[in-house]
Amino acid sequence: MIDREQLQTVLGLSNIIIDRVVFTDPRTLNVYVTSGQNGCACHRCGQWIKTPHGVGAEIRLRHLPMFNYRTEIILKPKRYRCLTCDHQPTTTQTLEWYTPHSAFTKAYEQELLRALINSTIEDVSCKYDVSSDQLDSVIDRSVAQTVDWERFERLDVIGVDEISLKKGHRQYVTVISALIDGTLTILAVLADRTKATVERFFRSIPKRLRRTVGAICSDL
Repeated sequence: MIDREQLQTVLGLSNIIIDRVVFTDPRTLNVYVTSGQNGCACHRCGQWIKTPHGVGAEIRLRHLPMFNYRTEIILKPKRYRCLTCDHQPTTTQTLEWYTPHSAFTKAYEQELLRALINSTIEDVSCKYDVSSDQLDSVIDRSVAQTVDWERFERLDVIGVDEISLKKGHRQYVTVISALIDGTLTILAVLADRTKATVERFFRSIPKRLRRTVGAICSDL
């Protein structure tokens, strides 16, 4: 039987304490967790605050499957009060492995984006049992993100693929991925598939990483 420490390692989520695990049906695993992080940044002044103010509403985040079970992470995020700002506003803590208002962990969003490569929103929606609107939201959030290049020591092989947003429409985004040590990682989602947009992205890659690229594969 897997213990909590092993389960936490398999989940790959930081700053959590596993409270309990519940099988809600034959194929779903609910993992109830609490935050192990003390404090958060005030949403108004940015100062790190540690004065507790209860917990927020329960959130449910779909995560990567474990042991062939659909896995849901259930969390009541901590809230903190800022004693420095006027009227002492409260801020709800967000842990690094999910984005506020998303239905998925960041790891699962990466999985969905990988699945969209050489596929369609309709097919991925059916295969992963997620709605088209949820997939659109994942794409929108990804387009808005900037790349943290400090995460990478090399890029090896870069892939450039397009995703059709709506069946029958000429609306596309471009997914940039990197194959590093046999693992496919999504680097960025670009707002369109124009040459100028793709070229702008490649120019943004730091020179130290450009030198590590062995090949670029594109279906544009």
